[in-house]
Amino acid sequence: MALSCGSWSSPAVRVYTEAGVEEELEAAKREYLQAAVGVSPAGGLAIPKLLRWHLPDFAEELRFRHLLAS
Repeated sequence: MALSCGSWSSPAVRVYTEAGVEEELEAAKREYLQAAVGVSPAGGLAIPKLLRWHLPDFAEELRFRHLLAS
């Protein structure tokens, strides 16, 4: 399983520790979402295609899926 596909919108490549992998992955997810998601000039969510393609993997608990409909 790859954590980065190498595109400009992919999450940063990191090294994870065995003892803290769950917390480190959660922190990496939060940091990626904070850096990659924004508000478009029209007031909608602006997200990279990578996130749109893999939305269920990034946010199982996301309550705002209707905002992401294209």
